[in-house]
Amino acid sequence: MDFFARPGNPRLSTERLAGKELSRIYYYDAPPFEGTPVNPISGERIDFSSTPQAEHNRRLIDALELQPDFAVRRGEIVLGYRVLGADFASVTGRK
Repeated sequence: MDFFARPGNPRLSTERLAGKELSRIYYYDAPPFEGTPVNPISGERIDFSSTPQAEHNRRLIDALELQPDFAVRRGEIVLGYRVLGADFASVTGRK
């Protein structure tokens, strides 16, 4: 998939960049969360690593790293649920 060939996209238009000099583009992102936490409401496990969004994000970051003048800086995501007492009770009907 070519993430950079977007005809008609003015933000990526080379015409808008004519006469400009690009030094480097820094792209800060984190790999998609790949854990399988338990949904506190339904009790189901959710495998975030297998979602289409996670796959797209991995491919995008990998493709950006190969582009000239791109510097990709990867962070880290930590995900967890914390539902407070009154909120949990109002959603589930349980205390």
